[in-house]
Amino acid sequence: MRGVTHGSTIGQVRFNRLQISAEVSGVRLRYDDVATAPALGPNERLRNLDRLGAQARLAYEVSSRTSIYGSGEYKHFDYEHSPRVGDRDADNYVMTAGIRYEVSRALLAQVGLGYRAYDFRNPALGSVQGLAVSADLRYFPTRTLAFRGFVEQSNTINPYNLVGTVTLTNAQLKVEYEMRRSLSWIGSASFSLEDYAKVNYSGRRWELRGGPRLRVNRWLSFDASLGVVRRTAVGTAPFNSYSQVAGLLSFTLAR
Repeated sequence: MRGVTHGSTIGQVRFNRLQISAEVSGVRLRYDDVATAPALGPNERLRNLDRLGAQARLAYEVSSRTSIYGSGEYKHFDYEHSPRVGDRDADNYVMTAGIRYEVSRALLAQVGLGYRAYDFRNPALGSVQGLAVSADLRYFPTRTLAFRGFVEQSNTINPYNLVGTVTLTNAQLKVEYEMRRSLSWIGSASFSLEDYAKVNYSGRRWELRGGPRLRVNRWLSFDASLGVVRRTAVGTAPFNSYSQVAGLLSFTLAR
């Protein structure tokens, strides 16, 4: 069982054609011990993590239909020390640049390329580096219907084994239908490829999710969704394949 506490602050300012945005975030993960037998359950504290991050993005409108942007992201992973696995603290860096182009009033496209690196503080664990790729396509065939597809790649830590850097490749297709001004229906299909460094296994994750969004007023909205998830392992992995059905109820207060 995992407990997650997440908080973030986002700011944005605009100067004519230049737009600057920044975000500071923090995540705290705490795992319960596995109680297989009294006083014999494995100690799971080695998975406990505090993560701090900062991100900045600059976008400039070259013309009425074209914008260029650059972004930088930093995350620090601070794991609870465990003699079983040693020091796993790490720093993650991502630098990207791209272009956003309005093909037509109904079609927007955005593509970004850059560099990503996940560096362990322990030199023996090395570093995972590679190309950072992101693509976003938005299509509005009618005033009440919207499609969005995106692909992105990032690095993180796998929480399911002792030390495992993961290159995540995520792809998602999302559909939103506005039944009326205060009520929309949202559905999504997503796929994730989990490529683990220095091991001979990987993971796959499929998810289907859908539900309504109710807008109470300009500041408050509620989302309810039901989803089906399937996760599988490729190769001799230390985790089992599983399926799950999950529901989510959330609210957003914006000013």
